[in-house]
Amino acid sequence: MGFRFTWRSSSRNRKQGRVGATIGGAIFATLGGLFLLFLTFELIEAIDQRLNWHQVDATVIRSRIDTDGDNENPYQVYVVYQFTFKGKQQITPEQSIKEFGDYDEAEKLFRQYAQGNTVQCWVNPDDVTQSVLERTSFMIVPFMLLPLTFLVVGVGLIYHTWRKPRDATLGEKGEATTVAKTARKAQRDKRLAVVLPIGFFALFAIIGTALTWFLYIKPQLLSREAQHWTPTPCVIERSAVQTHRGDDGNTYSIDILFRYEVDGTTYRSNQYDFSVGSSSGRSAKARVVRKFPEGSKATCYVDPDDPDRAVIQRDVSWLNIGLLGVAFALVGYGGMIGFAAHHLRRSMNISHRAEHASREESTLFSSDWLPDFTNVGPMRLKPKHSRFAKVAGALAFAVVWNGLISVFIYFAIAESDWCLRIFMIPFVLVGVFLIFNVFKQLLALRNPRVLLTINNDAIPAGETLDLTWDLAGGVHRVKQLTIELVCTEHATYTRGTDSVTDTEIVFTQSLVDTDQPSNIIGGMISYSLPSDLMHSFTANHNKVLWTVNVQGVIHRWPDVKNEYPLVVLPADVEGGMR
Repeated sequence: MGFRFTWRSSSRNRKQGRVGATIGGAIFATLGGLFLLFLTFELIEAIDQRLNWHQVDATVIRSRIDTDGDNENPYQVYVVYQFTFKGKQQITPEQSIKEFGDYDEAEKLFRQYAQGNTVQCWVNPDDVTQSVLERTSFMIVPFMLLPLTFLVVGVGLIYHTWRKPRDATLGEKGEATTVAKTARKAQRDKRLAVVLPIGFFALFAIIGTALTWFLYIKPQLLSREAQHWTPTPCVIERSAVQTHRGDDGNTYSIDILFRYEVDGTTYRSNQYDFSVGSSSGRSAKARVVRKFPEGSKATCYVDPDDPDRAVIQRDVSWLNIGLLGVAFALVGYGGMIGFAAHHLRRSMNISHRAEHASREESTLFSSDWLPDFTNVGPMRLKPKHSRFAKVAGALAFAVVWNGLISVFIYFAIAESDWCLRIFMIPFVLVGVFLIFNVFKQLLALRNPRVLLTINNDAIPAGETLDLTWDLAGGVHRVKQLTIELVCTEHATYTRGTDSVTDTEIVFTQSLVDTDQPSNIIGGMISYSLPSDLMHSFTANHNKVLWTVNVQGVIHRWPDVKNEYPLVVLPADVEGGMR
């Protein structure tokens, strides 16, 4: 006796899912592709300088550090140098070697290119007017991994969304087999199904780890180290709020340049504290800058082992924006570990399933797998999830999510950080939706209760299902009632060393669809189950589940919606029990 299934799914839901996945994939791919293209040009320039440009000796004629208050990296090192190439002496115009946000970094480079020093430069043999003291670095290569990950994830998501789905049938032994796909393509699809989720979570892990280190761990370590630095008088030479312009708005940082002396030697630094980067919220930075006007005296803390390192504010709060990186890292590493553990667990079960395959095949069309049915006559179906369970689940999820993001919201408000505020908008919207969902589930507690009764605790295929429905409590609010009989198959099969699982709705039958109040309040319907339908079944390889799905439409109120598990027996099991 064999069964053939016609695979069905909701075309509307599938189209909506494909559109959403395509938009998300396109965003990832576009951002990653543009950034990757920019870095590729930089890489080509670095390769050209190393392969084709000539290295020659040069002499620094003069150098200086210039302060550009309008530049987001205000400390620039300018150098004029001369060199001889192919017997001709060349004197370069003054050129900016690098721009720095930290004065001590600029000063180190200034000392390297002090007047009279002999240095190395690289000359373009095709145009001697093109020369550099600092070649483009290959350090851009590791940074190419991030946009490459974005690009791969985006393209992979689009491909996985629009690839032609596998056609599947259920053979005589209950094994899912592919019709239109080869074994090699099935293995490739399986690998893609593993790589895409892990790549997605790896992206979160990489970003989270970097943010955690630079924004949280490193400042905390430096703060502890600075507790033992030497207090030293200093003079404020420059005090300003530095503006960093960007496409999404401006961000700001504290820029206080101060001068101090150690053992008769004058040093300068503009490191106010151990924070990294810039953020929105100019007013908070301006309040700090007003405390240190130009020409005023203050106390800085100098590293006794390296006088170039000094800071004015050495304390860092343990609760700061760096915790945002911790959240990203937890999501990334947790997702990777969870998905990898799930995949490993499934792979380890392959051999175990193979050992018991013959036993499962022999019992597929026997009644050994069936539970003991003790009820005779009408039986009331129980919903898959109770209304109180839905409320508890929604409440727990909302509390955990909003509790986590509330920490970052506090800092965004306390520090007037508009950048963080904008960044938190999607997370806040998710939290609002979760709170709304809790109220929705609470309101659903007042919905009418749907009582479903069937003529027996299990119905054999080919026999008649007598279904009685009754609505209790506020029935007049339900404007339309639909009841469907649905069969869903979960098929797990192996291709080589891989395990693949397909889940599809294989059968749908509308039992009730009415907007008549007299029919909504209650009624009975008889439906003869086709004899060629697959019965309920649960094993390691396959699972066939039957449910009665009920939905009651209530205007301006959460709908009545639930699933009721149903047991369908093989056609040759008489009486529906044993």
